Amino acid sequence: LSGGGQFRAVHSAPRPHWPNGERWVSIWTRLPILRTVDTIDPLRTVAVVLDGTDREFLVYGTVLPWHADVGDAQEQPAPKYWAEHRRVVTEQASEWKALHDQMPRTSLIVAGDWNTDLLAGSGTTPRPYGLSREVQLIEETMAILGLAIPTQGMADPCPQRFFLIDHVAVPGGNAVVTTREPV
Repeated sequence: LSGGGQFRAVHSAPRPHWPNGERWVSIWTRLPILRTVDTIDPLRTVAVVLDGTDREFLVYGTVLPWHADVGDAQEQPAPKYWAEHRRVVTEQASEWKALHDQMPRTSLIVAGDWNTDLLAGSGTTPRPYGLSREVQLIEETMAILGLAIPTQGMADPCPQRFFLIDHVAVPGGNAVVTTREPV
């Protein structure tokens, strides 16, 4: 993939046991890249500090596990459904807080494929995709960090799904999605 000459990319580490150096996450940006930031899981995540002229942004890209994801570890027996999701959500929520605390003047953005529609436990849909406890942890963590999730509860344009499982959390409690264009 290439965003063209005006974009630069930062990628997560190549996945073991996958062909051609496939990666979970890439962050493409037109903003100047100031530095990359080490993450706990360099396979599922990547973080980069961008120069937004009047402020810096720490963009944390992630792919959270889905219900049957057993991770890249070849452990036996394989983890049960949602076990890897539970583990990684807890790990990443702690990491989001730690990064926010380490860089308090930098605006945190968390984006990617969260593999949950964030509606579990809300009563909004009879068949949510995700787990109530992990949705609550994500929502509480984002609230503590002052982040809004404007994609929460949005309908997925793909006809096979009900609601979005790809999300972005941005600074501010009143964030609104105004475009589907790349930023």
